[in-house]
Amino acid sequence: MGVIQKMGAGHIRIERLTEASLNRLAQMILCSLRDFGLLEGKVKKRIVKPVISPPVVCHLLRILHDEGLAGEAIVTDSSWRMFMLTPEDVSHHLHILSQQGIIRFERTGTTTVLITPASWDEVNHD
Repeated sequence: MGVIQKMGAGHIRIERLTEASLNRLAQMILCSLRDFGLLEGKVKKRIVKPVISPPVVCHLLRILHDEGLAGEAIVTDSSWRMFMLTPEDVSHHLHILSQQGIIRFERTGTTTVLITPASWDEVNHD
């Protein structure tokens, strides 16, 4: 059973697709992922992590902070996976923000220190 069939289990439209239609659908998905820059190669596909800029990292960090997450919970949050980032990748990006003076970030072993700007904690009463 293919991935599309497994993920589509219980969905009548997917369960009714023929093998040829499933193959065409899989090809279209792979081509789309390649066209969006997430896959490389025509025959043998390789995943390419998207480039994520410091402002994007900072924006997601701010969202997670506003949701009440802190420290290691931010580093390991599943939201980073939309950019295909592992916790180690997130740490690297947060170190860059720290070097730029935007945040204070240190992660050694099981200890994570993440200090965001005080202005992030201010409530805006417009």
